[in-house]
Amino acid sequence: MTLRCAVVNGYAVFIVPVLAASLNAASPSVPDRSAWTFSSSLGARESYDSNVYMQGVTARANHGSAVTTFLPAGSLTWKPSGAFTLAASYSPEFSLYSRASSENNAAHKIAALLSGQRPEMKWDLGNALTIVDGESLGPTFTGQGGSAIIGGVPLLERRDQRVLRQNFKAQFPVGAWFVRPVASTYIHDFRTEQRTTAGYQNYIDRNEFAAGLDAGKKLSPALTLFAGFRYGSQDQAASPVSAFQYDNQFRRMLVGAEAAPQPWLKLSLLAGSDRRSFASSVPATLDRDLTRFFLDATATATASKTDSATFGAKRFALPGYGGGSFLEITALDLSWKHTFSPGLSATFSGRAHHWDFARPVLRNEWWHGAGLTVAAKLTARVSFVATFARDAVRSEIANTPGREATRSLFSLSSTCTF
Repeated sequence: MTLRCAVVNGYAVFIVPVLAASLNAASPSVPDRSAWTFSSSLGARESYDSNVYMQGVTARANHGSAVTTFLPAGSLTWKPSGAFTLAASYSPEFSLYSRASSENNAAHKIAALLSGQRPEMKWDLGNALTIVDGESLGPTFTGQGGSAIIGGVPLLERRDQRVLRQNFKAQFPVGAWFVRPVASTYIHDFRTEQRTTAGYQNYIDRNEFAAGLDAGKKLSPALTLFAGFRYGSQDQAASPVSAFQYDNQFRRMLVGAEAAPQPWLKLSLLAGSDRRSFASSVPATLDRDLTRFFLDATATATASKTDSATFGAKRFALPGYGGGSFLEITALDLSWKHTFSPGLSATFSGRAHHWDFARPVLRNEWWHGAGLTVAAKLTARVSFVATFARDAVRSEIANTPGREATRSLFSLSSTCTF
């Protein structure tokens, strides 16, 4: 099987030749209605955001607003045989802010997962497209220290934009070993205005394309080891307020493991060196051949029928969305779920995210957050979810209070499934 990539309307789309063969083999001559599964739901969420603009010292500091969100959703699955499955969904979110109309937005979330399995191979292709119909103007940050990069993430997510993510992998047996070609696409297309006004937050397009190969062996039912290589590129559009663009190519040498040392514990690890070669558009203070550490690890523990926990750790680097910057992100996430009964559960979540920018940009920030979600199923079709979350953003650079903020978020939602 070969993997090709085409560009359609400016977006990269993976084309998997094996798909046609899978469909021909899987599709019966007479349509089988039992191969299709449909579901739909209608939901609403009422929230209160205590700090819509994620500011702590400006005139917009701690500006609270109620938020009404409508949540229709639909999904379908087509599984004509075990050789092929298509799972697609559309789940838009329409949000209205009672005291911050600039943040009103409609986020259209479209996902499609194609997968197949035969005795000699298995593959899957994931596609996720988010289209946000939101404000075309960026916010203006006037606090000491400049724009609130991490604190500004909630505002970023509500701006006019298009985001496409794709991931492909296939696995083939080679004797006692296996090989696994992989590829990914990330395209972030902002539709906001760009300005040179002091404090105005520009949003700059950025993309990433990568492909590679893993080779490994299943040593036992509980342990699989492999090594891999990734080659890719990242690019950053020009900013009206910076002369620098952090376009780069990267090469990752990786080792990985998938293990279940105990029936209740599952582990996955992908780690290695991430070597970057930057174009000449970066500042002279940045080493144009830079090596960093890449990490993607998860651990899932099922302590009992009623308790399970998941821990994730990631470290990766990419050009900043504000333009003229490059950063390394370390993300630590933890969740613990307790099930009281088939219709009632509670989940505690926590996170610590660190954004460390390459010089000459002076930014070094942390986002700490914790939350509690209680989910109740009233009937087979009706459910309710209540959430409380608390976030705090802190800057490691002295005298930059404009980058710091705290936020409390309360929400209550109900969903009816059809």
